[in-house]
Amino acid sequence: RTYTVDAEFNSIKLRSYNDLVGNRFRNEMFHQGKLIAVEQIGPDGGWLWNNGKKTISDKDRMQVVKYNDYIGVLGLQQQNNAAFARGIVKATKEGYSVEFKIDGHEFVYLLDRNYNIVGDSYQIGKNKQINSYSNNRTVDGIKMPFRTITSDGKSKVTLNYQQIEINKPLPTSWKEL
Repeated sequence: RTYTVDAEFNSIKLRSYNDLVGNRFRNEMFHQGKLIAVEQIGPDGGWLWNNGKKTISDKDRMQVVKYNDYIGVLGLQQQNNAAFARGIVKATKEGYSVEFKIDGHEFVYLLDRNYNIVGDSYQIGKNKQINSYSNNRTVDGIKMPFRTITSDGKSKVTLNYQQIEINKPLPTSWKEL
């Protein structure tokens, strides 16, 4: 129902509040202890506050967010079983791939021989992304990767997770900035 993530990338600390039932999330980013950016998106739209300037989330960003639940560990939720059932499973050198489409958008999962997610990719409109996952730890019975390397083909970012809390109250007010 909910999860909170503390992570770090490029010397930026990220705190992410995720309400799956309310279909919303809030990402707060800090550099040297100072709040530098907040992105909040819900079912009716979203916004980004970055270095004192607030902008409304554009159509492309909202489309990517709409399909976020089909990538990473979240994509393995039971509610997505129908998409996986229509997918194509192939054996790979290291395990398996599962390719499927949602509303014409392409998704690929890579699983190792023990069915752990090791990567995924998607193309949503013009937006492409490739993710690799490692450093798995079990959190509340769910095997979660604590390192994600993300690339859009032009740049690469490594997220290192310090903490993931599942199904705890979200300590955020969801206020506008």
